[in-house]
This record gives sequence, structure tokens and C-alpha cells, in this order.
Amino acid sequence: MKIKKYMTRGIVSMVSGALFFSAAQGAGASSFQVGPGVSYESDDATGADILQVDLTEEYSKLDVNVPEPLDQLRTTSQQAENNTRKGNRVIGAVNASFFDMGSGSTQLPFSIITKDNEIISFGRISNSREHYRSEPIVFGEKRNGKAAIGQYDANVSAKVNGSSVTVDNINTQRLDNEAVLFTSSYINNRTGTNEYGMEIVVETASGNPGSFSFGDEISGSVTDIRAYNEAGNAPIPENGFVLSARGDRYDQLQNVSIGDEITVNASINDKWKDASFVLGSGPQLVRNGELAITMNSDSWRYTSKTERTAVGVDESGDNVYMVTMDRASIRDMAKYMRDIGAERALNFDGGGSSTMVARQHGDGYASVMNELSGAERRVSSTLQAVSTAPRSPLDKLILSRNDGVLLTGHQMNVSTVYGMDEYFNPIDVSTADITWNFSSSAGSMEGTTFTAENAGEGRIQASVDGNQVGSTGVSVTDSFDTWNLSHSELNVNTGESVRLSADPALSDGRKLLFDKSRINWSVQGDVGSIDSSGHFTASGESASGSITVELAGNSFDIPVQVNAPSAFNDVPRDYWASGSIEYLAGRGIINGYNDGTFRPGGELKRSQAASMMVRAFDLERGDRPSPEFSDITTDFHAYEDIAAVADEELMRGSGDTFRPNGQLTRAQMAVILVRAFDLENESSSSSFDDVDEDYWAHGAIETLASYGVARGSDGSFRPGEAVSRAQFTVFMERALEDL
Repeated sequence: MKIKKYMTRGIVSMVSGALFFSAAQGAGASSFQVGPGVSYESDDATGADILQVDLTEEYSKLDVNVPEPLDQLRTTSQQAENNTRKGNRVIGAVNASFFDMGSGSTQLPFSIITKDNEIISFGRISNSREHYRSEPIVFGEKRNGKAAIGQYDANVSAKVNGSSVTVDNINTQRLDNEAVLFTSSYINNRTGTNEYGMEIVVETASGNPGSFSFGDEISGSVTDIRAYNEAGNAPIPENGFVLSARGDRYDQLQNVSIGDEITVNASINDKWKDASFVLGSGPQLVRNGELAITMNSDSWRYTSKTERTAVGVDESGDNVYMVTMDRASIRDMAKYMRDIGAERALNFDGGGSSTMVARQHGDGYASVMNELSGAERRVSSTLQAVSTAPRSPLDKLILSRNDGVLLTGHQMNVSTVYGMDEYFNPIDVSTADITWNFSSSAGSMEGTTFTAENAGEGRIQASVDGNQVGSTGVSVTDSFDTWNLSHSELNVNTGESVRLSADPALSDGRKLLFDKSRINWSVQGDVGSIDSSGHFTASGESASGSITVELAGNSFDIPVQVNAPSAFNDVPRDYWASGSIEYLAGRGIINGYNDGTFRPGGELKRSQAASMMVRAFDLERGDRPSPEFSDITTDFHAYEDIAAVADEELMRGSGDTFRPNGQLTRAQMAVILVRAFDLENESSSSSFDDVDEDYWAHGAIETLASYGVARGSDGSFRPGEAVSRAQFTVFMERALEDL
């Protein structure tokens, strides 16, 4: 996607009378009316930008612009701005002819340029079809007002002593075998030539030598002659001219003497005589609606893919196409010009010079529209689309507002972006001169502020002097489809703080416009408090309730559960066994460590299981007979607990050892729980794939399974696996609750 330099002005809307005007303002725009008879279009598929000019439109015309002096290059946008004045507003332009831009260059145009017959540049034709300008081809506007592309024949000659000498060029560097006419319109006040030639200075010339035109004849007397091997670089008189010759042309002028009369005249073929302007370039791209490229197709200049500029004319001569392309060969450009309707087309200067400008709506001057390869380059000549339309009263007022559907109660400001008259000229508008109105009961206007009041649609209307000049559509709703809440429920500890948010939205993708400060938060139940920004603080005690969020008559309840703080700092509320751990901790059956942790993933020691059983069944710990385990002494921290469970035959050792620090397996846990709850086996089935019927603890495991206490995973019980502290807690809670 090409990046266009459109000025994004939010959501804009225009109206002229009862008809809405669709304009290319804002992102994604591709075409718009630039002015009377001039339209702009971007073709993103090909990288082309097109200005189309209708010369039959009363206020539309073309012009050629060159910097003054001629060698002081200006960018296309600078030339457009400099040539804009009252009654002559340049609303579009492209760079035009090639120019000398090499090291030590003159920066002068290479091709012919005329305006109203005046010869601005006489130009040269390249001597090889490897180059762009191998034939004398021009684009111009003929005396009948029609645009055309075709060959030209221009001649300048000097008559002296009854002989005629061809003048090869005007006001440019002298080459071998050339005669060049220098007038006071040259970029320097001297010819700049070397001594290898002849220079004839002529003064007191008739007419206006500084503005030499086709059809003119100027005559004067020779006042100085600088012969071959003399100084050269003759001064150019204000009231005359210099005829500078070298090679063959020098030979033709050797007999001239001081005091001789020299007459110079210039002519051009009748097709281009009295043309508004003539602009030379090359190669020609299209002729008679077909590709007709006047250039060698093997040339690298022909085949290279680069930025291009061209001009085309339709068959009638009334419609002109000014085109730039981001990346194209000469053939690509020719095909494109043919395809958009050009009956004839001519290539202009390309590469970094390729530039198109157009006046966007609301702007005073034209700005760059095509994608440049770098900074805008200074160029020699430009072809300009000009509006001569007068200023007229305000016709269109472009409004800006936030995009979206307004929720009832919401207020929105409307601003003016710019105004235009009927010819797309910018008009300054004072806000004080605007009367605002709304077309339906969905809302109302007060000044530039719209208030949404009822579900529905309407238009904000702006009028000046009783004439409606701008409007924009508005949709109002009293409901929405989703709350987009940050929390759908809350499960928090006492005293905990949580920031809640809501972003109500519509399901159809349109943006919902509302003031977030109008969202109301309230609490139901003794669960805590919430402020106007949605900051909730839980109460100091466990409780259940809800938080209600409300906007424009729409509400939603968020369930809230406030819990006492977790018993252990390493068992969060969302831990899979937290409920069982909290259950047993609250009944004093399990204890944690001195650092406040429970270490739920740690393996349960046999001594720890003994202590948990004593607390779970509130067993007496004193006056128990010695368990007579050789690996436990009376000063062991769990001695009394082990003695109690051994005496109750809940846990047994292995021979004369208890292994107090040994692991408790899941099978051993099953046996202990069956003993503790005095359970009888109510199932003869095998519930687990990894517990065979002849397994030593099969009966105990199946008994727990039949009561729903033992549950495996993926059909397995893993009887030999060590029991974690969390697992034993879960089994114990199930047994206490269910049995």
C-alpha cells in the first residue's frame, strides 16, 4: 500500500446544498476533485498517481513554469506555490523536461520550451536513440486551445551581407560546429565561451532582443568582433545580442565586418505557431492509441525500473493526463498511458525528479502526492494545472468529530476543519458565524457540543447566513452488547485491593462513544468498598456479595467472595489442594513449618502421618505403652504420636522398626485410612490398571475407591509412589467429610 501524504483530519463530512460531496480526505483516500476540471487519483495497484485536466472547463488551464533565472532550480511544489496568485492558482503539477544536472552543469533545460511564442529554451536533440530525446517531439497547447503531442520544426537564422547562416541554439553552451545566439535573457552577462571560435557583438538592435520569440526579427549593427584565438567570452549588450560560432559556422561568418547589419529571425512549423506553450521531451510513448516508443528498446534507460513521469492527451485534445509511477520501465509507462485513455503520450524526466503535487482540500497550495525516493528534488521546468476560478461564497464546510456510536448521555464536540467555495478554494470560516442544529430527537446541539439523548439517528447541521453548508451523521444507542470487564468474579482475601475496569462495546465493530467517568460502581453485601474509579478494597472478614457496575441504565453484577488469608504463604487460593489444606489447617489437623510454609509438594514422612492421625481422631497421647521400635527413642519429637497410632493399630512398623523419617507410599496411606475409619471392603472389582488382585494392599485400595476416597489418574493408582503432603491432606479431607 503506498503511503500518501494526506492530512488526516479525523472524521470529516461535507455537504453542498442537499448533495453530499465525497472527498479523498483521510487515510485510505484514492481520488478527489482538485478544482474545476482537475481531478486526482492514486492507483495503488500500479504505484501510479494521475492528474486529469479537462481543458473545456471554463476555469481550467495548463501552464509551463520555469525558475527565474532559468538555471536556479526549484522543486515542483515550490514552483507551484511561486506561480500561485489571485486568479491563477496552481492546483496540480508534475516535473517536466530533462535538464543539465551533472558535475559543473549549467542546470539549463535540454529541450525546447516556449510560452506564447517566446523562446525560453531552444534545446537540442540527442544524436542517438540510446537517449530519451532522439526526435524533435513536444507536448503543447495549440492556438485553438487543444492539447497535442507531436513533432516540431524550429529554425533560427542570421542574415548578413546577403548570406544566411543557421543558428543552432540560443542562450546555451556553444558546441563544435555550432552558432549560438546569446541575448540579455541568458543566465550570465557574458557568453562564457573560450577563444576557439568567433564572437560577433551586435548592438542597437530593433525589437526586444531579451524576449526573442518565434515570428520575431531583430536587426542591429556589428560593434565588435572577437576572432578565432582571441579572448572569447564576449559581454552581451542589453540592447543587442552576440552571435558566437565555431567550426563550420565560423567559416560562414569570417567575412563579417564592424558596421555590418545582422538580422536574426526565428520560425516554427505552423502546427505550433502561436501555441500557448511548447514543452519538449522524449521519448514519445503512444501515438494513435498504440505503443510507439521513439527509443532503442535495448538501452538501459529504456529497461530500467525507476520512477517515471509522463503526459498524455486523449483523441479530442481536451483531456490531459499527467502521470507519475513509482517503479516502471519506459514500456511499462507507455502501456499505462495507453490503458488510461491517452491517444498520444510523451515521457518526461524521471528518477528522483519524478514528482506530482496537488492541492488538497482546505490547503492553499499544492503538496506532494506521489511516493518520493528521497527528498523532493529541485527541477528545471514543471507542467502545471491552473485554476482561474474567482473566489465565491462558502459552499462546503468540512466538520470533524469522533468516530463511533454515541451512548445516551454522552456529549461530543464538533469542530470545523476547513471551508471551500464551489471551486474548491479554501475559505476561512469563523465559528461565530455558524448556526448549529440537529435533525432528530436523538440529541441536541448547544454551540458546538452535541448531547446524545435518545436512541436513533440524525445529522448535525451547520449553516452560515441561513444556508446549510456542512453536516455529519450521528447514531445514538441506549444499550451495548458487552461490558468487557477486567474481572467477571472476585475471590480475594480480607483487606485485599483490586482495580476493576469496564470497557463497554458494540458487537458489530463500531466504536462506542461514552464518558468513562459516568460508569458507576457499587457494592452489595458486607464484602468491602469501591470508589468511583473502580478501586475495590475487601472487608476484614470473610463474606459473600457482589459489585454492581452501571452505565446509562445498563448494569452487571460481579460475584465477590472474601476469604480469610491463606493458612500458609506457599499455598495460594488457586492451588489445586488449597481447599483441603485450609480445611484441615482450620481444624488443627495439619501444621506447617516455622517459616509459615506448608510445602505441599514435599513427601510426607511416616512420623508426620502419625501426628496427623492423632490430631484427626483426637487420640490420647499419654499413658500409651512403648511401641518398642528400635529406631525411636522417647525424646523423639513424635514419639507420643507414634506410640498412640501403634497402640490403636492404625500404623505398624516393619519388624522392630518404624522408620519415622521414611516415605509413606500411596498404598500404605490406603491401608492406614481403612484401619482408621474401620472400613469394610464393599467391592471386589479392580478399579486401577496398576493394582493387581494379588497386590498386598489391593483390598484397602479398592475399599477406599468404593467410598470415593481413592481416585487415580488415567486408570492408575500408582501404589508405590510416595505420598506428598498435599495428596495426603486431600485424601484425609475426603475421608473425614464422606466417612
